[in-house]
Amino acid sequence: MKNRFYYPTFPYPGGKAKQALDICSCAPNSGNVFADVFCGLGNVFWPAPSLLNYQHWWLNDIRTSEFFHAIARIGNTVTVPDRAATASFYCFYKSECRRLYGNSYSDEAEVLNPYLSRNGGGYFVVGARTSGGGPGATGYARSLREAHRIMSLVNPRVTDWDYEPVFECLGPTDFAFIDPPYLGASVGSYSTSDLDHKRLIIWLKNAKFRWLLCEYRHPAYVRMFGEPFWTRNVHRFAHQNGGRRTECMWKNY
Repeated sequence: MKNRFYYPTFPYPGGKAKQALDICSCAPNSGNVFADVFCGLGNVFWPAPSLLNYQHWWLNDIRTSEFFHAIARIGNTVTVPDRAATASFYCFYKSECRRLYGNSYSDEAEVLNPYLSRNGGGYFVVGARTSGGGPGATGYARSLREAHRIMSLVNPRVTDWDYEPVFECLGPTDFAFIDPPYLGASVGSYSTSDLDHKRLIIWLKNAKFRWLLCEYRHPAYVRMFGEPFWTRNVHRFAHQNGGRRTECMWKNY
């Protein structure tokens, strides 16, 4: 596996940009379908086609499917506005956000949403990004163009389904990467009613496909799947109680 190569990343609550290469290294090297079931903005998917050998690719998320469709259509041509070139932070967001989000939700608004919104969570969910931080215009444009190239190269299936219909389509030669909204977390982009974690655990316990699950350490997961094969102590920015917790990965292969 390559140690260093460029792949696009996009800010998103709970996005796995920093763990993407670790996750890809733990996934089965080949198979029929690679399904990113709760894909967010695809931070694990983007490096995967360069590192793994799958015949088909599937991106699924109830919130973000239009982001991928928009990248496929205009990711190689859209202009990313430069924050540094504007007279002031306030004027930049007042003009850009009014133009992009005032009327219809265009392809341009979709692909720029992680750039303009706070922590990439979506302008209408978490509001505009505060001054400082976040990707620069040049880097973000590069990510969009590389993401467009990957979309064109592997032509992934993109859906906005609940996870259960996706699971129903997968078989023994398929692999599902599962990074759901975490138990006890509040990431803004999803509500507490979006996922029944107990039902998800039962699905995974009886799955006929290969899977890798990312979650915080919780007795329910340890009881059903045993000790995680990978752990890391992290700060819980999105967790309702703050502090630190153990990020874990489980797999069934």
